[in-house]
Amino acid sequence: MTVGIVTGSREARLLYERLHGAVIIDGDAVPDRLSVERVIDASHPCERETPGKIAALCTTQCIPYLRLRRKAWEPSAEDHWFGADNANAAFCDLKPSWKRVFLCLGSADRVPFLTDRERWYLIRTREWGHVSRPLQYAFTGKDGPFTVEQEIDLMTDHRIDVLVTRNAGGKGAVPKVSAARVMGLPVVMLARPRSPGPEVATVREALSWLGCSVRH
Repeated sequence: MTVGIVTGSREARLLYERLHGAVIIDGDAVPDRLSVERVIDASHPCERETPGKIAALCTTQCIPYLRLRRKAWEPSAEDHWFGADNANAAFCDLKPSWKRVFLCLGSADRVPFLTDRERWYLIRTREWGHVSRPLQYAFTGKDGPFTVEQEIDLMTDHRIDVLVTRNAGGKGAVPKVSAARVMGLPVVMLARPRSPGPEVATVREALSWLGCSVRH
């Protein structure tokens, strides 16, 4: 059985290590046709376009499809979250008193914020390209992992009023959310898109779906 793994998450790498002979499918360059017998879509948990394209291909070619997506973060009683369905809604959720924003979104989701001349933005990104707007901004590197203490120091040094981020889930990116909790800062949290097909949360469950034996 030939299994295709859509890349984009840590789970994709872990799954590939367990499945010898699996075919890598680049989530940033979806092919016109799939030459596999089953597909496990382990693209980034917040990816909006790739899952739909892959699932449609699988439907057309009668290939079984599974979405592998780690569990989302859940707010605790100490959190101050404002849920947003998309980036436009997230921008509209910004209150006038929030003048300094820690923006942890990809380039496409940053677009609604680029017309904002009223606030200052700290932008976390690997893309160090030119940004003409907003007029007031600074970059900070995305390569982590970071500790909660480091995120607290970063947001304190830049006098951040609000964190804007996606609900990626997992442990790698959660320190900034935990830091906002400790600091009592609000978080505008972009919700994940709906899955286009059946979904599991762990590599173990994905292997079970394939009928592979899983060691305890």
